[in-house]
Amino acid sequence: MVPSSRRLQSILGLAFFLVAVNANVHRVKSEITSRAAANVIPPAQFSVSISGSDFDEEYLTNLTIGGQDFALIVDTGSSDTWVAKQGFSCFDLSGTPVPTSNCAFGTDGFNTSASSTYSLIPNTNFNISYGDGEFLTGDMAFETLTIGGMTVPRQEIGIVTNAAWLGDGIDTGLMGLASPNLTSAFKGTNPNADEWPETQIPYNPLFYTAVKDGIVSEPYFSVALNRGSFEAENNSLYDPNLGVIAFGGIAPVPVTRTAVTVPIQGYNINTFLPTNVSSRVTYFYYTVDVERMSFTGNNKVFGTTNDIILDTGTTLNYVPTDVANAFAAAFNPPATFDDNFGLYTFLCRNTSVPEFTVDIGGTTFTVDPADNILPLGITDDDGNDICGSGTTDGGPNETGNIFILNPHGLGFSRNSALGSYGLNCPFLSLFGDKKPSETIRKRLEYKKPYPLSQFSTSTVHLPLSPPMVVFRYLLSKRDIILLLLGATCMHLTSLLFFPSSSETSVVIDHHIPIHDTGSVDLDPLPPPPEYLQLNSDKNRLEDQETTRVESSSGATNQAADDDDDDDEYAIQLAPVLPPTSILHHAPGYTIFRNLYMSNGTLYILSPAHEHETLPEISRMISTSIYSYNTQENIEGRKPTPYIMDYITPEIAQERWGGDVEKGARNSVFSVSGSTVLFNDPSQFLRHYYHYVAELWFGAWCFWVGAFSTPIPETIPNPATSSNPNRKNWNAYPTDIQSDHPSTYKLHLYEEDGDFDLGSMRTTTNGKKKKGIPSLDRAIFMHATADGWRDSPGFNSYFQRAAFPGMSVEHEEDWRDRVMATRPPANSFTSKGLRRDRAFHFPLVLLVDRSAAFREDMAGSHTQRTAAQAWEYMRNHGRLRGERVGGWWEPVRDAVLRFAGVGDMTAEYREWESMLGGTEDAKVSSSSSSASSSSQKLSLPLPKRPLVTYISRQGGSRRKLTAESHQSLVNAMTELQMKMEAEAEEDEEAGEGHGFDFIVMEAEKLSKDEQLRVIGKTAILIGPHGNGLTHLVFMPPTAMSTVIEIFYPEGFAHDYHWTSRALGMKHYAVWNDTYHTHPNEPMVNYPEGFQEDYIPVHGPTVAKIVEERLRAARL
Repeated sequence: MVPSSRRLQSILGLAFFLVAVNANVHRVKSEITSRAAANVIPPAQFSVSISGSDFDEEYLTNLTIGGQDFALIVDTGSSDTWVAKQGFSCFDLSGTPVPTSNCAFGTDGFNTSASSTYSLIPNTNFNISYGDGEFLTGDMAFETLTIGGMTVPRQEIGIVTNAAWLGDGIDTGLMGLASPNLTSAFKGTNPNADEWPETQIPYNPLFYTAVKDGIVSEPYFSVALNRGSFEAENNSLYDPNLGVIAFGGIAPVPVTRTAVTVPIQGYNINTFLPTNVSSRVTYFYYTVDVERMSFTGNNKVFGTTNDIILDTGTTLNYVPTDVANAFAAAFNPPATFDDNFGLYTFLCRNTSVPEFTVDIGGTTFTVDPADNILPLGITDDDGNDICGSGTTDGGPNETGNIFILNPHGLGFSRNSALGSYGLNCPFLSLFGDKKPSETIRKRLEYKKPYPLSQFSTSTVHLPLSPPMVVFRYLLSKRDIILLLLGATCMHLTSLLFFPSSSETSVVIDHHIPIHDTGSVDLDPLPPPPEYLQLNSDKNRLEDQETTRVESSSGATNQAADDDDDDDEYAIQLAPVLPPTSILHHAPGYTIFRNLYMSNGTLYILSPAHEHETLPEISRMISTSIYSYNTQENIEGRKPTPYIMDYITPEIAQERWGGDVEKGARNSVFSVSGSTVLFNDPSQFLRHYYHYVAELWFGAWCFWVGAFSTPIPETIPNPATSSNPNRKNWNAYPTDIQSDHPSTYKLHLYEEDGDFDLGSMRTTTNGKKKKGIPSLDRAIFMHATADGWRDSPGFNSYFQRAAFPGMSVEHEEDWRDRVMATRPPANSFTSKGLRRDRAFHFPLVLLVDRSAAFREDMAGSHTQRTAAQAWEYMRNHGRLRGERVGGWWEPVRDAVLRFAGVGDMTAEYREWESMLGGTEDAKVSSSSSSASSSSQKLSLPLPKRPLVTYISRQGGSRRKLTAESHQSLVNAMTELQMKMEAEAEEDEEAGEGHGFDFIVMEAEKLSKDEQLRVIGKTAILIGPHGNGLTHLVFMPPTAMSTVIEIFYPEGFAHDYHWTSRALGMKHYAVWNDTYHTHPNEPMVNYPEGFQEDYIPVHGPTVAKIVEERLRAARL
């Protein structure tokens, strides 16, 4: 579709390139090149509009295949045109089957049965892998294609039946425009046998066929690309008019002159080395010589002999490392490389971005600084928006849309030696002005990326409205190694590594095809079944003490704490594979004995008649995609049988069992010890709060509670609750200091024993006693090594301090396990059937954030996944030492010891001895009310309380106004002087009336120093923010308090719920007013919630502190 004249004017400031095609090699140089130089290239015969996203990450056009309309990516960096077939199978990048929705195609796919022109090409298969880890396999077929009025009959295309694709919810395929040498058709029907170039069958891509068959009279194609907009309120996510692709001549956009015409780099057909000898030359990509690169803020000019690929299917510029490093250093302040994203990152605001210039053919082209600003949709710990540079390093060297948007026009010409596949691309033309227009420069005024709630679900000129957006992974320089044919050949020969799973809200395409010589095993699989029909029958969960699967012999598994079997079962020699039992389950938290994994699917081994008695699978696990509050996303997170499924003993024996009596072992391999499986993606893991105070807080609570002896008398009585009938869900949890006579034991060990967090066993007089089973390993199934580490490094600090002996595996390791279970081609059972393998987890805790949100406690009441674990264990009398977070004490103590705080346990023991009781002394239901009351109030007091104010004034977001900060410091200083004076007057009170006050600027302290302060803190003050996560390491005392300062009318449960779950008082301060239990406000995020102008009345905070100090001493 030709754009309107109004729209054409805006396209002038965009990329425009042209390719010319001719059947005579010599004519190209003498006639075609001269025509381009003279600006007499004819107008195009056919043209169609290009659509794209508002962040310029992908450009698509409409193409009709066999009478069916699809949106396809426009890609000059690959050659094949392909479309997903209806009923295709979807995989993740490791080759594990996932729901088809994960591939996020825009339609259900191409219906071959509905096309009268479809013709399957026999004994041929389609097999392509891209540089970002995506891969596709399927059939080759002849089909009629129509684009922009140009109809090409019997065009070879790929029909995709197996896809690992990170789609955008709109495209259903791709249109490649590069050389036939890059096509991906291979002999035979087994993609695992494909080898490039031995079994490759090159063919003419779409435009080459159009030239060969005379459908276009002039051998040119051209592409003009425009930028999207950052104005969410005026534009939908996908802009329907971001350019034009034209065939047969120049695109119908205003062009005033040709800036430069340069030859396309060719390679010797025998040596694959660069050559200018036209008689023995072949071509792969559209590559040109770049003479030099430079940029403002750096006087150095980088000369380069590297060939640069011009690729509309790639977002970023990939340049030599020395250039990328120097360019990043020219930012003010300098950009720094982030391993997690594979990009140079910087603060979006207040950063000066230099102009990047590239010299091609003696002409300098400038990249608008705005095009090097990529909002990543993330913030640092101070709430500052983080952006990435559009120019980075990593091979091969490419100029993607970041550059292509700036020459204002690119044109390719192609010479065709028809019939030989040695098709040539002798020159490329770049059109337009040298400098970006002033209108485009306005984009430098940074705008935030769209919140997902503002994404439009309607598009124009596209066949289907986009469903949920699934963002494409960034390509990290450390995630992929691209091999070149020969010393400098730009053709990539194999896919060696998969990319980082670090996900962002910016789609970075890197559609460089890689012919795979050792592709993932993709033997034919049945299509994924429909989603499980899930219901929300709460009664199945609320009445559970434990959920257990009875063995086939009828014997029920005993409670976890009664299990005395320390010896691991020799499962390879077991005549019957041990059944799965579920020891404890709450939404998002499940402890299994004997869980199995094969080919990426977790299996519950149990007889068919018991399946209905088990918890719903959707409350145990999800599909592990990023979570957003849209109905499509919520549905997309529901698990399928590919994620978790039941398996009967008979089928398990058939798949994994051996004839043990005859010496044939079971193909099941135990992962010894205890494991925690984290099924979450990296979306929330890279935050200190979510990792420590939510993920591990909940996991540890559930694990410890599962193996603690229940005390029925500690189960809360709703009739005496401080929050009757849970009227105010914002006040949850109910007041654990008044609901029942909870005991106060501060640890999990007996008085005469020592407790080792590494071994999780109590020892008495050198003899081991039964204790909490060790957590030997943590496996992050869908997060890389960078995916759970936060930028300040507190997550890894916590992990090694709290669990020094625990091994940690990541997505790559899980992928290894998945691949290891796939059957080798020469492995058969006695019946002649292929036999796969399984890993066996003897004892495992499965944690899944999305599953936890499928119940009201996390979903609508607290928004804290740990609340599911905490509530379950409390309601079953298994939450030990709940008034002081005794169940958490081993972790708290281990971290503080690591930081050098000292032996906190000795101090706690002293406190306990004065209180005269331990948790193991069960609370009698016949105890007198007076006794219970006395016990509830008897909590230890610090000798001299420490009040710590965590200041965020050094940051740029979520901080107090300068006046409020000073007001708070002054008020606290005055209170300190006042109480010291009282202590001097009252000799009996002594130092008991005084306190210490510290203003802690975390950015100026080491991690050890911060925790040493927190380890002595009784009252913690700070604005809502990540620093308050430290509260989980505060010592439990009678005056332990968290005072959280919100922007007025704002409230969130993050630190409120966590404080109260550890028995601490929490106050939400709104300037000169405050709220505390049971009158907490509703959750709200008003404008100003995350900003740098939070007000607070210092004397109000000081009043709370004074009341807490005095009340605790009564």
